[in-house]
Amino acid sequence: MAYIPIIDQIDKLPPLPESAQKIESLFAQNSYPEINEVVNIIESDPALTTNILASANSPLYSFSKQIISILQATTLFGSAMIRSMVLKSALEENFEINMSAYNISNDDFAKVCAMQSTFVFQWYMGIDVEKSKMLVPMAFLMETGAILISKDILDQNNEDEFLEDLSSYQEIRTAENIHVNMSTAQINTLLFEHWNFDKLFIETMRALDGENEASSLINELSLALRTIRTAVNLKEQFSESSMKNAITLLEANHMDSKKFTTVAERIKRKFDLI
Repeated sequence: MAYIPIIDQIDKLPPLPESAQKIESLFAQNSYPEINEVVNIIESDPALTTNILASANSPLYSFSKQIISILQATTLFGSAMIRSMVLKSALEENFEINMSAYNISNDDFAKVCAMQSTFVFQWYMGIDVEKSKMLVPMAFLMETGAILISKDILDQNNEDEFLEDLSSYQEIRTAENIHVNMSTAQINTLLFEHWNFDKLFIETMRALDGENEASSLINELSLALRTIRTAVNLKEQFSESSMKNAITLLEANHMDSKKFTTVAERIKRKFDLI
């Protein structure tokens, strides 16, 4: 089917909630906002506070003690990850999530997003601390477009054909383009433009498929995300083939794969216990 219905859905989405807009404005002014400013914005929104605490206490993060306040959560996770959780909460207000078109449960979808963001943070902390903080919220949200694709596939009762193509093609975006004429990354670009996200988010998503020319910074960020997404995605997570493909991508771009592999093994062990 044509891609127009998905674009139409995006155009009709309401603005981000006020609290999420305030958080984004805060980060636009300062990459390192005061923790108390972040906490005050979140705590002014009871529903957002509840969602953040629920996310922070999820088994995905395996803290031994219950997190009982936004200040505690922000201190433990850092502002970049809390920003990701705020944006994720805002997105969930706008979508009824059902990822069964990708043959994955909603819980497993959340796990993949958490693995991707945790992986990129720990990997890039050893390369460039500033860029690692840029990458965390992007990684946490880079599968968002798949939510709309799944909805479209399910609405058309086309999940069997879509799953067959997912298994037939190595790259997920090939099956996505066959069925909705857009990839997850392309949909992300439109979503993030619609919600006036940080320009860095938008341009990195535009470059995520590796098909658009971009600045050196955007190229580096999109390559980092593409490598993470090659190793951990909605089809495969740390499989022999996905890791091999990720390492091939790194080496083709003259990047060291040893640190990447070490972090991958650590992240896999952690999430295998969940």
